[in-house]
Amino acid sequence: MLSVRPSGYFVPAKGEVEEDKVYEGFQVYVTDLSNNYSSALTFSRISYDPVWSPRGDLIAYVSQEEEDNWQDAYGSGGDEIYVITPQGQDKRRLTENVWEWDKHPSFSPDGSQIVYWSNQGSGLRQLWIVNVDGSGRRVLMYSDYNDWDPVWIK
Repeated sequence: MLSVRPSGYFVPAKGEVEEDKVYEGFQVYVTDLSNNYSSALTFSRISYDPVWSPRGDLIAYVSQEEEDNWQDAYGSGGDEIYVITPQGQDKRRLTENVWEWDKHPSFSPDGSQIVYWSNQGSGLRQLWIVNVDGSGRRVLMYSDYNDWDPVWIK
């Protein structure tokens, strides 16, 4: 997934870390388009689906961080939503599940909330919303069907 910062200078992307490194699988990177220099923001079992906030001050992504995975070394625990600065600071976990998945984050136009889908509770993919500080997590709507990949637009 390619997501361009509102200023147009950086791109978070997912890519595979070299096999001889400690962390294998997809990670979130920030690339300076002026010199093509990339730096990893995540060092987890797997991190993916990055998206910029409208102001470009945060990146939301999905990850299976080590502390989240209670099952085994293959990351079969839940996928959680995180936010981090483009400099790799102030990482915050916004969701918490035992085995369920939270995926496909999308920022509100003012950057204060994130919509995503989760199979928490019902086992069906439902649309959820959370504030960027992790508070106010709630189901946006209940459905008898799977709903996924929300995109918040103006």
